[in-house]
Amino acid sequence: MVLFTTSNPFSLSVLFVHLDAWLRFSALVVI
Repeated sequence: MVLFTTSNPFSLSVLFVHLDAWLRFSALVVI
């Protein structure tokens, strides 16, 4: 999956957005 995202800029951006959403969700759970 990592190789696919690194070879595809669009997928990399989608993965980054997903990661940001996951971090926000994790922060919400912690709080």
